[in-house]
Order: sequence, then structure tokens, then C-alpha cells
Amino acid sequence: MDPKLVVPTSLTLGNLLCGFLSAVHTARGELPLAAWWILLAWLLDGLDGQVARIVGSSTKFGAELDSLADMTSFGLAPSLLLVGMYGTRATAFSLVFIACGAVRLAKFDARRTQEKANFSGLPIPAAAWTLASYVLFPGGGTRWVALALAVLTGVLMLSHLEYDAMCFPLGSAWGKVKLALFLGGALLIVLFPSYALFPLSLVYVASGPVRWLVSRG
Repeated sequence: MDPKLVVPTSLTLGNLLCGFLSAVHTARGELPLAAWWILLAWLLDGLDGQVARIVGSSTKFGAELDSLADMTSFGLAPSLLLVGMYGTRATAFSLVFIACGAVRLAKFDARRTQEKANFSGLPIPAAAWTLASYVLFPGGGTRWVALALAVLTGVLMLSHLEYDAMCFPLGSAWGKVKLALFLGGALLIVLFPSYALFPLSLVYVASGPVRWLVSRG
């Protein structure tokens, strides 16, 4: 293997491992641990692409491996987490989420060669983050809220709403604002992880519809 591929590939496989461990903990009934593994997978997923671009090792192999890992960590693992929380009553909602996630990843892969600053539709890692962080949120055990979130994020993944990517072009004012918001959010997560993760995920989920409404105005 090309030495340049070792680090980003390792991060992608780490993402995959986190999704697998999340499923294992869900099967054991250890739902908060399962949620934390999904969030760790999100972190590794963000790092692998950044590292690949830095070392100049973005390849089709890496892109395909990344999609497989994402389907496990952000499609399958959150769907199993829902069933683990609410039993067979959540099965249909879990199927909606994982099906929308699969279609979202397929659409993203088909358009991967088209360089865009932002995402069309809610990225599947953000959808998974929303469900996982709700499990960790104090008082966040309301079944219908979780199931509604599964459907809502599923629909948004298939939408054409625009979502900001985690890139910060410092040559623009908006890039600087995004960086400041990101750092502020990261600080809140470090200081108050259980309380900050879910509200911040909702802010990002809502940003797509809000951007659309503003553009219509």
C-alpha cells in the first residue's frame, strides 16, 4: 500500500470499527456507550478526508471504503440504536432512516467528482450525530421525539437543501465566521458534552431549511 494511504485508510477503518462497536454495545443494552461510539466515528470520518487531502492521497479506493464505513457507522449503527431503545415498535422508523441514508450515500458518491463547497441534502454523519446525541441528552428518552427525528433527518438527507461543509476558507468573511462558530461549538462540547451535543446538532439540521427560507425571501 502507498505510504500516503496508511493514515487516512486507518482512520476510515477506525470509523468502521466504531460503527461495529456501537452495534455490539446496542446488542448488550449499553445504549449510551453505543451512542458515544457513533460520535467517535463522526470525528474519525471528518479526519480521514482532511488527512487524505493534506497528504495528497485522495483516491477512488479511499472514497469507496469511506462510503462502506459510513453506511455501517451512520446508517446501520443508529438504526440499531433506535431498535435497542424502543424495541420492535421502532423497526419501521429505523428502516426509513437506514434506507434514506443508503440513498444519500449513493447520491453523494455519484456526485463526488463535482467539486462543491457545500452539501446537497443533510450529510448522513450529521443525521447519525442527531440521533446519537439525543440518546445522551439529559431527559432525551422520549420515544416519539427520537422516532420523529429519524424520519425528519431521513427526509432531509434526500432533500436538495444546502448544508455547509466543515471547511473554513479564511479568505472570506463567512469562512471566518464558520471557524469561530465551530470553535465555539467545540468548546461547548468539551465543557458540557451531554448538554451541548444535541442542541448543536439541531442547529445544523435546521440550518438547511433556514437557508432555503432566507433565499426565498
